[in-house]
Amino acid sequence: MGSAICSFKLSDIQGVFSGKFKEQATSSSAWLPVLSSKVPEPRPGTCVNDTETLPDTVLNFIRGHPLMDSAVMHENEKPVFFKRDIFFTRLVVDKIKVDIGGAVLDYTVYYAGT
Repeated sequence: MGSAICSFKLSDIQGVFSGKFKEQATSSSAWLPVLSSKVPEPRPGTCVNDTETLPDTVLNFIRGHPLMDSAVMHENEKPVFFKRDIFFTRLVVDKIKVDIGGAVLDYTVYYAGT
């Protein structure tokens, strides 16, 4: 066992949530993508002015389809950091800019606590 820190692009997360939902016909059947024609309007996950006005069909669909068909992939396809036998309990992330001879570089700094 251990801990890992992973990094994701917001555009990748948004892409997955704009994709297909998954459904399971029975508890012993495989999870399969939901046909677009079966997804109610307004599409679950889109912004609405008032959630109290959402039809029951949308709310029931959300309850019955908690999974998306695609997974969100790590940025760089692997964890930023991984350590065996250590368990992180806190994580703070900060973005900093460093000027090196006129070239401004962006860095992501991870503070992990055990």
